[in-house]
Amino acid sequence: MKLLIFIIINLFSYSSMSEEFIKPNADLSPKDVVEIQMLGLQSSLNNENIGIEQVWIFAHPDNKKATGPLERFKLLFKNPLYQPLIGNQQYNIDILNETKDKVDLLVSVTAIDDNIYEYIWTLKKFSTDGDVGVWMTSAVSSPKIKKKS
Repeated sequence: MKLLIFIIINLFSYSSMSEEFIKPNADLSPKDVVEIQMLGLQSSLNNENIGIEQVWIFAHPDNKKATGPLERFKLLFKNPLYQPLIGNQQYNIDILNETKDKVDLLVSVTAIDDNIYEYIWTLKKFSTDGDVGVWMTSAVSSPKIKKKS
């Protein structure tokens, strides 16, 4: 896992590498998927499209139907509800509910405004042609906002 995190950080540190994204695969847990997405968003303050595209790659096909195409999906992060994800200072991921095919995760984000935003990230398994399936994000809630003290 530490090697994966190292690779992700380096991936998003260099804009010349922006075409090299991590792709869904059966070896990634739901937490790994959200970690990849959050690291992309956290690292994308200078070029937010890189992080947003990484999130898009892990979007479940049903999610893409509702939010896509990619250019429209990018506009979601201009919304004040999701803007705090871009360039966030830190985040924490906790499993709330887990079944064989669906997981809900609480993602607590400390944004650059120092407020904490709590999102529910829902992932579902997606399979094609009888493969074991990969975890993909099917929904992200609006945040519950905890103002800084």
